[in-house]
Amino acid sequence: MKSLFSILYLLMFFLGNFLIIQEASGYTGVSSNSQHQNQITDIDFWMDEQNFFHIDIKGYGDFTASVELNNNNRLEALIPQTWVSPSMVRLYRLDNFETPVKSFFLQNSENGVRLIWVWDRSIPFEIIPGTDMTTFRFASNTTPGLPGSPGLVPAPHNQPVFYSGLEHGLSEPRKEYTGAPISIDLQNAEVEHVLRLITSITDHNLILDEDVQGKVSLRLNNVPWDQALDLVLAQRNLAKVHRGNIIRITTASKLQQEIEQVRKAREEEARSRESMRQMEPLEQAFIQINYARAQDLQPRVQELLSDEGRVTYDERTNKLIIRDTQSQIREIRELVRNLDRIERQVLIEARVVYATETFRRELGVEWGMLYKEQIGRDLVGRANLVNMMAHNFPWQTELPIVAHSTVSIFSLDAILRLGEQQNQSRTISSPKIMTLNNQQAEIEQGERIRREVVDERGLRTEYEDAVLRLTVLPQITPENNLILKLEVRDDTPAVNGINTKVARTTLLVDDGETIVIGGIRKIFEEDSENKVPGLGDIPVLGWLFKNQRVEESKDELLIFIRPKII
Repeated sequence: MKSLFSILYLLMFFLGNFLIIQEASGYTGVSSNSQHQNQITDIDFWMDEQNFFHIDIKGYGDFTASVELNNNNRLEALIPQTWVSPSMVRLYRLDNFETPVKSFFLQNSENGVRLIWVWDRSIPFEIIPGTDMTTFRFASNTTPGLPGSPGLVPAPHNQPVFYSGLEHGLSEPRKEYTGAPISIDLQNAEVEHVLRLITSITDHNLILDEDVQGKVSLRLNNVPWDQALDLVLAQRNLAKVHRGNIIRITTASKLQQEIEQVRKAREEEARSRESMRQMEPLEQAFIQINYARAQDLQPRVQELLSDEGRVTYDERTNKLIIRDTQSQIREIRELVRNLDRIERQVLIEARVVYATETFRRELGVEWGMLYKEQIGRDLVGRANLVNMMAHNFPWQTELPIVAHSTVSIFSLDAILRLGEQQNQSRTISSPKIMTLNNQQAEIEQGERIRREVVDERGLRTEYEDAVLRLTVLPQITPENNLILKLEVRDDTPAVNGINTKVARTTLLVDDGETIVIGGIRKIFEEDSENKVPGLGDIPVLGWLFKNQRVEESKDELLIFIRPKII
């Protein structure tokens, strides 16, 4: 089946090639000296000192050229009874020269050599005939007209750029071609037939505008069909519009005009919409804000207002009051609908405990955390039943510890009660508080300290708060985890005031995970006295029958926090 398709494809290709060549008046190859006595052997491009662009056609014979077409896009001329070597038949890009002439192309025809220039605009030019050479002289971008006899100074360092692919000036730079390879060898063939031949091997439909005319000569060997198509389009100053499996071919100037018309139509449509919007009457709307605060949404709404629009809010009813056009009010309602959402809540359970060193060690072993007494070092382990992590954080207290555990709050309470029974821990507070997402929650417990102060106003009494304060700011992530910003503040009365210890950290925890924060220590002193009843109360001699001692204990403040998304 594949071989049959290949035979049919080759038959169609050679038949189409044969028909095209026959239609081209039987011209089947490059003319020889026996047909045309003049031959072009060299072409020079250069600028003179007065900024005129020259193209010198050199060779053997009489090169008298006649202009056949002259419009705003191109110039065509014919040198009769002349032929050019196929190696010189190519498209010359002239972007390196300061001239409106952008490209130059020549090809053999039945009557001689046809010369084609493509330019940005029609410019003055002249043809200077001569023996064995003809010069075409064009005005450049900086010359208003043609002088009588300009001096000529060659500038060989500015050489034309030979067209070698789409990356040298066509509409889609550095395009990668993926079409099936084809081989074509045609002379002076109608461009319409060439385009039909190229697209016949694909499943694309072809639409040709009536302006697609002219003839081309090309020899391509194993070139992707889409690249061959672009080469032919560039040779005839054509352009394509590719939509799905339909390819439309038209002139580049016509396509540019259509693009410009579409752009102008869109601009006109935008201006019309703006004019209609400005002509809309102003309306007043009251938008109820249910979950957010109206004053918080006002800056967002302000960005959507028109020049005549205004927005205020009523704090008592939590409403936005808007005066604007109906279209703008519609956009504002959509914005409010997306922003005024129910915020999720977070339940924060805490346990505030003073624990002895023995209890801390037992708790660390049970949770899988190995505790070291060396400042700045925490060794982390894992138990088999509990997944546990501990981290170092730059706290403002000595030896801070932050640990995570998936232990439930009920298991934690059981552990704490056991510690209390063994006089190893004291639970001083078990607060529970609920807050909205991204809203700060604060738990505080303490006392007011009375102090006598003497200053220039005399003796007076002041009160200071010595509290244990826990501040939590929860943020729910899209994965239903929690980012907690924690601050623990412990105030302790002292002789000269209040000693304050503060610990701050930010943690990423799972929903329902328990966190323990440690590192805030307190020293407790306990006076004890043992004596023999009666004898120990005798003045002076009583010291023989009694003793007193001061016991000092170092307890650490442990705060257990368990956030839960509601």
